[in-house]
Amino acid sequence: MAKGTFRFYEELNDFLPEHRKKIDFEAEFNGRKSIKDIIEKCGVPSTEVDLVLIIGKSIREKRIILTKRKELLKSKSITHGMLIRPGTAVEQVKYIIDNLDIKDRIKPFSKCLRCNGLLESEFTGKSLNRISPVTTSGCEKDILCKFCDENQEV
Repeated sequence: MAKGTFRFYEELNDFLPEHRKKIDFEAEFNGRKSIKDIIEKCGVPSTEVDLVLIIGKSIREKRIILTKRKELLKSKSITHGMLIRPGTAVEQVKYIIDNLDIKDRIKPFSKCLRCNGLLESEFTGKSLNRISPVTTSGCEKDILCKFCDENQEV
C-alpha cells in the first residue's frame, strides 16, 4: 500500500480531526489514485485546495493565490498571486474583480455552498415542502444541488 505525507494549512484544518491539524501526517492509499481523491479521503474537499506541493514543487494550474501575507507571495512555488489590500470585504472583492478583469466570468448562485457542486434550477416546486413559507416568500426561484440535495433559494 502506497502512502504520502500531507499537511493542510489555514482554514483547511477545519475539515480535519484534531490529531491531524497543523502537522505533517501520513495517509495510505491503494493503487493509482488522483491527488484529488487522496485529499478528499483525508476529509478535505478538493475544491477548497488552492495549492498542492509535491516534493516542494507546485502542481497547481490556472489558480491564483489571494493573500494578505507578502511573505507567502515570495515563495518560488507560487506562480500566480495577488496581495489583498486592507479594506472592507466589499472593497477587497471589487479590487480582485477589477484587477483580474473577471467581471464577465462571475456566475453567482451556480455552486452549492455546502459541497461546491453545480446547482440546477428547480421550478417544479417539489422541494418547497422542505422550506418554510417565510423563506420562500422572498424567493424568485428555488435551486437544488443534485449532489448533496441542499436547497438554496434565490
